[in-house]
Amino acid sequence: MLIDFYKKTWHRILLEKILKQESHLITGNILDVGSQNRRYDNFFNGNIIAIDKYPNPKLNIIKTDFNQKTNFPDNYFNSIISIEVFEYLENITQSMGEVYRLLKPGHYALITIPFMYHDHNDNIRYTKEYIYSQTTNFSKVNITTIGNAYTVIWDIIRKKNFGTKKSLSKKIIFIFLLPILFILKLFRVEKIKDSYYSGLFIKLIK
Repeated sequence: MLIDFYKKTWHRILLEKILKQESHLITGNILDVGSQNRRYDNFFNGNIIAIDKYPNPKLNIIKTDFNQKTNFPDNYFNSIISIEVFEYLENITQSMGEVYRLLKPGHYALITIPFMYHDHNDNIRYTKEYIYSQTTNFSKVNITTIGNAYTVIWDIIRKKNFGTKKSLSKKIIFIFLLPILFILKLFRVEKIKDSYYSGLFIKLIK
């Protein structure tokens, strides 16, 4: 629905669409790395253990620094998810190694990382080829790019015009942007794949 574009970036909409399509792979004992607010719990069917550098006892989020080796034993989890978190981590080699250590053989991890996206106090952005170089120990790696030049430009325009404006101003601006969005949706530009992408959707099998 077009109203979704008022609430979310196109990047987030596409990310969640892919996540729902692949959610059947994530079952059993699930580790959610960098959960923060457990916003995607309802996507998955299983026992979710949520960890984050900043704990939240009310939401049962356990304090854990994924830059280091965690206290969980080897091959402990059936599934691992990490949504828009790896850009905050300081050592991707260590973090990917920890995903491999904790995941049971033959099981899945789903990781998303933004690329051409606004600065949100993250540390680093990774290209598709670099992620491939950091995941060679997994038995299968599939990386899907999220978005393209058109969706990235839309998110830039949206961010620049919405900014810190109040709700009423945002609604008025969005009404004026709707014709542009309608044309982009009419021509199904989100189906285009090019060298511009807003992020990566990474599917790993140990």
